Amino acid sequence: MQRRDWALYGALALVRVLVAFTSQSIIHPDEHFQNAEISASLFFDYSPDGDGPHRTWEWLGDSPGSSPVAFSFLLRTFSNPLETLFLAALYLEYSDLKSSRQAMQLGALGAVLAAGIFTRSTFAAFALPILLFLAWRVATHKPDGSATSTSIRDALALLADPRSLIWTPINLLRYNASTDNLAQHGLHPLWLHAVVNMPMLHGAGLAIVASAAWAVLRRGAPKEKDENEWERPLIYLATVVVSLPLVSLLPHQEPRYILPFIVPIVLLAPYAPMFQSGTRRAARSRKFFWALWLTHTAMLTAVFGYLHQGGVLPAIFALNRELRDPATRLGGASDVDVVFWRTFMPPRHLLLPIPQGNQSVPAVRVTDLAGAPPSTLLDSLATTVALSSDRDGRRVAVLAAPAYAIDALGLTCLPARGATPKCLELLDPERRSYGVQVDMDRLGGLRSASWATAGVGVWVLE
Repeated sequence: MQRRDWALYGALALVRVLVAFTSQSIIHPDEHFQNAEISASLFFDYSPDGDGPHRTWEWLGDSPGSSPVAFSFLLRTFSNPLETLFLAALYLEYSDLKSSRQAMQLGALGAVLAAGIFTRSTFAAFALPILLFLAWRVATHKPDGSATSTSIRDALALLADPRSLIWTPINLLRYNASTDNLAQHGLHPLWLHAVVNMPMLHGAGLAIVASAAWAVLRRGAPKEKDENEWERPLIYLATVVVSLPLVSLLPHQEPRYILPFIVPIVLLAPYAPMFQSGTRRAARSRKFFWALWLTHTAMLTAVFGYLHQGGVLPAIFALNRELRDPATRLGGASDVDVVFWRTFMPPRHLLLPIPQGNQSVPAVRVTDLAGAPPSTLLDSLATTVALSSDRDGRRVAVLAAPAYAIDALGLTCLPARGATPKCLELLDPERRSYGVQVDMDRLGGLRSASWATAGVGVWVLE
């Protein structure tokens, strides 16, 4: 690499670090509930009277399962970035396969394969083209049997839980094979990955796939000395062509599920004619490509790095500060009921106060209404307020929801069901809302938002 290339690489790495430390958006709740929420429950003691950190289905029972995207998706702590890294490692192990060290390298390849499938069962779909090429190489080059058995043994050792002999990837497949389970997360048409998610995540990178495919196939069958050079782009192309239909078989299709495709797309770039040729036409194509790539990167970084569900964490941090301070209305209460509406599932480990020494903290209970209709919100608030009325003012009810959604409802006080109606009082009179809350499922709600009401508001029902 030239000095200019190193400078560009360093600048991009710095941007990635800055986004990692400044982003407060949520791409998907799993980035908290697959890692940090569980870790917090193991290392911190929360109030025994209220809610504790939430455990999703993967962590119930005895055997838990476990570009543009570079500045947003790959910085998050859900399992998909790990799956992406394992695919890159699998490519590396396969490309370095040499007859002189085949036993050790096949063992390492088997370990990467097993770890990837253990992380996400869909890794098998991404790895299938490499396994097919590996089978062909084994059949034609005849490696010793001990190498292949080592690879298989490593895979089995990592996939099976030696304590209970439960196969975690099979548990994941069994869960995802149930339409009833997937319906809880949302059902999508099977074409969503190919038609919507791939262009949204990988954008101009798809032009690399098409261009490289045309160039490789047009070149025809390789000479014997070029066999390995021919094999690499075919593996990368096969990963896109074969793996995409396989991961599209599940009717729940989130953009993050196709995150690993960034690896073969980047590796195909050297085979695209516009990056090989020195002609003026190729130079114009490169300029146009980089303009699209950079625009797409900036847009997705802004949306998924800062705006998407970007009001949830700032609102939670504000609530946590109040709950930790015994001098405040919330911190001095015995119980606090927090109702979240039209937000992603709130990570409890960031909300719940941790007792320090002999200090007592409120028992916090969370009600997550997700995208429930307004009637459900009113019923839930009425029930919560009724409970707080029975505790001589020491139990407090709180609402956290997009401020523009509450304004659109015209909700200032609950319908009177007793002598004194309960009204919404801002937690901080000087803050109408926190962050900017972009909800992809309800983008129309933002039309009525002002800058002051564009985030998540927090109200105490007094």
